[in-house]
Amino acid sequence: MADYSWWGLDPAGHHLTNILLHILVAMSLFWFINIVFQDQGLALFTSLLFVVHPVHVEEVAYISSRSDSIGLVFLNDQAGEILEG
Repeated sequence: MADYSWWGLDPAGHHLTNILLHILVAMSLFWFINIVFQDQGLALFTSLLFVVHPVHVEEVAYISSRSDSIGLVFLNDQAGEILEG
């Protein structure tokens, strides 16, 4: 609903939101891998591979796949919180 109130029916705005969500997922993946392995180089490589891998095209290109990105952000954050504390 908020996305529609910001962008209306403009597909570029919805695409921008999906790109920002994809970046947020990559940042949460970096944080999670860094907690698990204590290696920032591995975490950076993993998150960059996640960002550029072609299997994730649907998450960025289609509005209906937005739930995958949102779910992965929460999964990474909760798993990281459990492992960290």
